[in-house]
Amino acid sequence: MPEPDSLLEAARLAPEGVIGRQATVDLLADLVGATPVPGRELRRLASRCGLPA
Repeated sequence: MPEPDSLLEAARLAPEGVIGRQATVDLLADLVGATPVPGRELRRLASRCGLPA
C-alpha cells in the first residue's frame, strides 16, 4: 500500500489530478481505514474527497 505522504504530496503538486478521482477516494478510504490514527493532513484530504474523516 502506498505511503500517505506520497498521496499528500501528489495532492499538493497536482490537486486537479488527485482530488475527486474515484481511484483517490478508494485509496484514501483504504489508507484512513488502515491507519490507527490518521494525521490531520490525511483526514483533510479525505474530507476534500468527500469521505468522512
